[in-house]
Amino acid sequence: MALMKKALGFTIIMVLSTPLAFAQQALSSWNDTALKQQIVTFIANTVDKSNEQYRPPEQRIAVFDNDGTLWNEKPTYIHFQAVFHTLGEQLKKDPSLKDRQPWAMVAKGKPDLSHYGQLLDIESFGLDSIVEQVLGVPYSGMTSSVFKKQNEQFLKTWKHPKYKVGYQGLTYQPMKELIDYLHQNQFKVFIFTADEVDFLRPLSQELYNIPPERVFGTSMKHDLTFENGVGVLTRTSQPEWINNWAHKSQLIQRTFGDNVPLIAVGNSNGDQQMLHYTASYGGLALWLHHDDEKREDKYDKHTDELQKLTQQGLITPINMSGEWKTVF
Repeated sequence: MALMKKALGFTIIMVLSTPLAFAQQALSSWNDTALKQQIVTFIANTVDKSNEQYRPPEQRIAVFDNDGTLWNEKPTYIHFQAVFHTLGEQLKKDPSLKDRQPWAMVAKGKPDLSHYGQLLDIESFGLDSIVEQVLGVPYSGMTSSVFKKQNEQFLKTWKHPKYKVGYQGLTYQPMKELIDYLHQNQFKVFIFTADEVDFLRPLSQELYNIPPERVFGTSMKHDLTFENGVGVLTRTSQPEWINNWAHKSQLIQRTFGDNVPLIAVGNSNGDQQMLHYTASYGGLALWLHHDDEKREDKYDKHTDELQKLTQQGLITPINMSGEWKTVF
């Protein structure tokens, strides 16, 4: 009898330790769908030494976009909200700026991106102009440490206009669970965002348990000077690297060499090459599809390239309305 109890106990332990049972706890905000099973199976095969898809820990790399993939991006990017605040404060000090861009877009009290809107549809040079004018000009001449402190002060009190919560309440709970699950399976998780890297790095550990050195994104050129023998980095208005479209895959290659990510997750056309690149080497490429108007937002703009890749069977959509039990 004692032997039977021991055997039964061993069986229960084995059942509870299967990847699916483990995932039920780790991915508790995901509905039990074919997609969840696909994700769990892919990860399980990657860590199973007896499986032909096994990869050693040093090759287990997952990359995520941020805006619209890990946290909410509507009505506009959270970083842009900080920029609008900065422009408004600068206008208070110098009202003569009201007829000049980028200050003109906030001069009437409500941010107006129409001046730059058409450029968002342009793959390359349009983004150069947006990054320089919106992310560069307002902070030109500011030291990197002051830039960080200014953003920290803004985020302490800022609330989302729709959800009435701070930035911490705008992260997607299912995505945070997926990141934790990947960490538990010895994946190294990185963020490759089109947003400015210096804005997100101070937040990544708190929000996603991703250290700042694993965050890559758009960057501005800095000037180096020395004051009393101490190096000081000062921002310019010129972009150094715009991390969108093909640039994401290029930066991934620069960072990892031939070690192509096994998993990539994004939500817009700007992520298409990153997802396609990962899928072309047999990786799991996931597209977060915002189709949940009731709990978040419903939009397909700037996803037509992802839709094409989905139709070709190269990437898999995460339909928010059906895959997630909760959003935030």
